[in-house]
Amino acid sequence: MRRPLRALMAEIGWPVLCAGFLLLNGCSPPPLLQTEQKAARAYQHDQLVVAARIYRRLVAVAPHNPLLWARLGNCEAVLGHVGAAAHAYEQALALRPNLAIARYNLARVRLQQARSALILAETAPDKNPALDDRVHTLLADLDTLLEHRGRPLPKDQRLRGSSPLSSITPLAPRGPS
Repeated sequence: MRRPLRALMAEIGWPVLCAGFLLLNGCSPPPLLQTEQKAARAYQHDQLVVAARIYRRLVAVAPHNPLLWARLGNCEAVLGHVGAAAHAYEQALALRPNLAIARYNLARVRLQQARSALILAETAPDKNPALDDRVHTLLADLDTLLEHRGRPLPKDQRLRGSSPLSSITPLAPRGPS
């Protein structure tokens, strides 16, 4: 049974499909695929600023690739650019709503944004003393969620602790899609 090209591209991704076609025809990969491979290598070697810059260029050229958006989101999140990370994950999810890893990483970014808002509320010059205990409790709860890295919390565990966005889950493999 023949499958439509669009369904095949959605399943395996256009870079893999293009690379396979070119390899079968004895051609070298196109510049876009080479650029994606360069971004993946930079990401693998923790050169996140370089990788993010390349992924930004890639999504400008190929804005309909959800994996490129998700990888850009990973770079931005680890670099601490949570607003840019959230935007990139949202773009990935707009293109592929069931991309679970982008959904998970977006949730982690949103938790970090909530944590930052609470820290600002806690230190604001015109803060409301009546909210101090609630802000402090919610901040501790968020810190525990960020620290817990996806494992279920025991029901009786008191939420406490602190952690940055350290468990952004990369797409596997980190190489080209």
